[in-house]
Amino acid sequence: PTTPDILDKNYYSNLQDKKGLLQSDQELFSTPGADTTAIVDSFANNQKAFFKNFRKSMIKMGNIGVLTGKQGEIRKQCNFVNTKKKSSELDIAAVTSTESFEGGVVSSI
Repeated sequence: PTTPDILDKNYYSNLQDKKGLLQSDQELFSTPGADTTAIVDSFANNQKAFFKNFRKSMIKMGNIGVLTGKQGEIRKQCNFVNTKKKSSELDIAAVTSTESFEGGVVSSI
């Protein structure tokens, strides 16, 4: 079942059928032995459980303090904190030498 205009449990049913929209989400179900397989199964079978967890997650994300200006940093790799520089600011030239900017989106090369 596909319901592209509705937020519902069918997104997780599609993952079970190996018809996930995003590869990263498909991995939640398709990776052998992954802890997330049980979560996909639960949400595919129980829409109320999905919405309960969705609400909690949105509230939690809304409470994340976003760092701006000199408090934050542009990461060279999103899953690693940059090594500390003497200056409190990241050297933008170092980032742009390994990444490209297309349409305002940064993509690693």
